Amino acid sequence: MREYPFGCRTVVRGPGVRVKIRLAPLVLLAAVVTLLPAAASASARHAVRRESVSSRGAAWNSALVAAARRYVGVRYRWGGTSPAGFDCSGFIAYVLQMVRVTVPRTTLALWAEGAPVARDRLQAGDIVFFTTTRPGPSHAGIYIGGNQFIHASSGFGRVTVTSMDYRYYKPRYLGARRF
Repeated sequence: MREYPFGCRTVVRGPGVRVKIRLAPLVLLAAVVTLLPAAASASARHAVRRESVSSRGAAWNSALVAAARRYVGVRYRWGGTSPAGFDCSGFIAYVLQMVRVTVPRTTLALWAEGAPVARDRLQAGDIVFFTTTRPGPSHAGIYIGGNQFIHASSGFGRVTVTSMDYRYYKPRYLGARRF
């Protein structure tokens, strides 16, 4: 057998019989067959996690709210992920990491990954989403109870606590997710 560029090989089948085989489709097929069960398994694990998400209890809720409140007043910074400056999803990821919950980094990914929660079922720690700069989820905050959420707001220029009924956010409420 002799190798050729571009994933081809010539196989000698007998005297005077040579067959050229393209390897790329075979390698691709092997990769798909190998990875498909792993992807299905990961998808099944993910689906179970999303369906079984529930409140983590009063102690966890209190720890989360206390952690989030520590950063009230920290300046807003687009793309910010630390106390030097937060954007909305960077703030959420940072605070939830403090209470041992890892979430996606962007607002759109948060919306896609979390388990949906009805507005009348909101609990501290749920992520609330708003349609602000474009259709779909473009801003998010952490619900802290009492019809309030804490978020890194570009409009206010800092991390702040805001009522869910605030004139800007109330009509732009999109939904909530739980992690």
